[in-house]
Amino acid sequence: SVYPGPEAAPGWYPDRLRTMPKSFTLKAKECQAFWITVKSPKNAPAGIYRTVAEVRAADGAALKIPLSIKVRGFSLPDELTAVHTTAADYIAVTTDLDGFYRILSRYYLSSSHQKAEVGISFAADGSVKLDTAAWDREMELAVGKYHQKVIFIPAFGMYAIPKASNGAGTRMGVRVSDGKGELTPEFKDKFGKYIAAIAAHLKEKGWFERARMTLVDEPHTAADFKLCRAVAELVRQHAPGLKIMLTKWPTAESIGCADIWCIGALQPGQVAKALARGETVEEYPNWHMLIDRPSMDRRMLGFQMFKYHLSGVLHYALCTGWRSPEGLVSPQLRYPDGRVIYGSGVVMYPGKNGVPEPSVRIDAVRDALEDYEYLKMIEKIAAERPADPAAQEALAYAKNAADKLVPCYEAEGDGLKAPWKTLRWELDWKVLLAYRRGLMDRLEQLTAGEGR
Repeated sequence: SVYPGPEAAPGWYPDRLRTMPKSFTLKAKECQAFWITVKSPKNAPAGIYRTVAEVRAADGAALKIPLSIKVRGFSLPDELTAVHTTAADYIAVTTDLDGFYRILSRYYLSSSHQKAEVGISFAADGSVKLDTAAWDREMELAVGKYHQKVIFIPAFGMYAIPKASNGAGTRMGVRVSDGKGELTPEFKDKFGKYIAAIAAHLKEKGWFERARMTLVDEPHTAADFKLCRAVAELVRQHAPGLKIMLTKWPTAESIGCADIWCIGALQPGQVAKALARGETVEEYPNWHMLIDRPSMDRRMLGFQMFKYHLSGVLHYALCTGWRSPEGLVSPQLRYPDGRVIYGSGVVMYPGKNGVPEPSVRIDAVRDALEDYEYLKMIEKIAAERPADPAAQEALAYAKNAADKLVPCYEAEGDGLKAPWKTLRWELDWKVLLAYRRGLMDRLEQLTAGEGR
């Protein structure tokens, strides 16, 4: 589709799912693809529903296309088991907050950013005062109306703490560190008071369990890990119970810092140890989101997550580059060495009034998260009914489906220099859909008579 608006460079983008107007002009011998998404009401009776889609030309000629939709006898929850998050600073340009959160909710997405900010001020005696009125109204929209599952601590977002090498990085008007991994006394004082106050407010609003604080993004140096440990210690001292997320796989330097690991290299042994410690593991599958990769790179994620006990997907950006004029070339990321990759950090496109429009890729991720929900629903039923042969057969089917669709997705050893095993997953969408239907058939059988 072509995006001619002021927020983006005119041009053709291959996977934008534009909301089509009721009528439009199509020249002879031009093609226009249509995607139809159907979401049935929770109280819709199960069965086959039939209708006809009609395309009518200006001269009255019409093409009628019969459509049938199968509604199952069970429903997915408003909030899925899996976490789906993104850094969405694009929210700053929106003039339609309801529309912004509405489109994110269709993909179960939680935004790391909010348009409204929490006002933070410190009195002469050093005490902190928060003005949360506007932020609360936005969260009531995001969480209350649109079921946003995760709240990133306001004023810090997803990429919270500057790397140690950025000694000039500031938060709340003071330098965070000395550039060598030591937090400044001023930051310790202000951050400790702020995190205690915002945690108390989140508890009062009933949002504390959704909240998380992030540390240094992808720490690599000893000084970075030192900063992570220092910030984690402050969080646990002043806001005990607040979850801490680190975009890194567990290492000797980082274990103990995080409750939530968000990883790019999947090491099953490290995942198992993290789960045994009571932690959770999410992933950021950046390479799976590139435009020129097969759509099955996204669709396999639900089965991959189930097989390797992951619990969420992170996109490092919603639509990176679209807020800066020099970035308005195409949905691409340029590395310093000149490499260009298309679609990285662009999972949605800019739309009218700053409301993002989806892509074919994010549609596939949504379907993958629903696949994961089917798998987890079966797992839960099987755990509750250990003596039920149908429940145990369904669980065995779910595990076999994950093994068949994702035979291997593992990195050996520890660290980025580790060799990779052969990564393999199914690329035939018909095979995946057959397993998906099998999962739904079994869920329908297991939930028969329970209502919706």
